[in-house]
Amino acid sequence: MPKKLFKKRRWRVRIKGKDGPSFSSKLISTDGIICLVLGIACFILLITTIVISTMHRGGAGLHIGTLGVVGFVVSLTCFIISVKTLNDEYIAETIPKIAAVVNFVVLLIFMGLYAYGIFMGMV
Repeated sequence: MPKKLFKKRRWRVRIKGKDGPSFSSKLISTDGIICLVLGIACFILLITTIVISTMHRGGAGLHIGTLGVVGFVVSLTCFIISVKTLNDEYIAETIPKIAAVVNFVVLLIFMGLYAYGIFMGMV
């Protein structure tokens, strides 16, 4: 059995019913919250590296390129974890869905940026 990347902590979702507060059977996933926060951080990192690279006219150096690769790997990992979290039937799906969409958009932007860089290098 592979080791889990994040510790599984779950909280109950509290929903106010007609007769007062009640508890649903769905749980909020900590993995989904962590993946959402990391996805937003990767998006901010992506924007920051693009701005820095543009200011240096493409010659920002190896450190900025490494930050981009790290952001890509973190976003890919969080996308996979959030999709796996969606398959659990006892999890409230809202936060993992948002995390999956955010990380997928960041992945598409990274892949498009890398494809553009490879294409420009060939020309």
